[in-house]
Amino acid sequence: MTQTTQMTPPRRLSASLMPVLAAVTLAACAPAQSPAQDPAVSRSGPENPLAGSTLSRMVAPPPGAPSGTCWQRDVTPAVIETVTERVAMPSSGAAAAAGDADRAAGPMVIRSQTHQRIVRDRKALVFETPCPPVFTPEFIKSIQRALMARGAYAGAITGHYDRPTRAALRRYQARGGLDSDILSMANARALGLVAYDFGQTP
Repeated sequence: MTQTTQMTPPRRLSASLMPVLAAVTLAACAPAQSPAQDPAVSRSGPENPLAGSTLSRMVAPPPGAPSGTCWQRDVTPAVIETVTERVAMPSSGAAAAAGDADRAAGPMVIRSQTHQRIVRDRKALVFETPCPPVFTPEFIKSIQRALMARGAYAGAITGHYDRPTRAALRRYQARGGLDSDILSMANARALGLVAYDFGQTP
């Protein structure tokens, strides 16, 4: 006795599923993008010691600036102070019962009033700085050593332009009136980090 097996033909995919299958296949074949290829990922460390720091804010030189010089822009935020004062005021009952002419003679109470005032306005600063190619890890180590010798830095000599280094640089430059953590050319000369150009006016 012969047994016959009937083969069922494969079902065809619906036309609506074909674009989805094609997209999944292409996604599986596409190579994964490494962080180094992503332009939004910045690299820090010895290869790029200034990544993410304030030294990346370059601006065009002002009119009359020597060619080949580099300039940075920094913004000093406004300083706002909260002040609490004690003020003598007529009591609410006496003020309601008396007229304007009699309020000064009525009973007084001491009340505290708090308000804010601007101690220093927000200021935009533009000044010359050493050009970014100068800022190698060895140069940053020299900045840290120079600040340490002047009592402005007490951290490790790392060659990284990190937060403690920027805070120390701000403290040092604030002594001369520049409230910024970006190294100015004038302070770079004062720290002995770059040679003074006698062909330029100070």
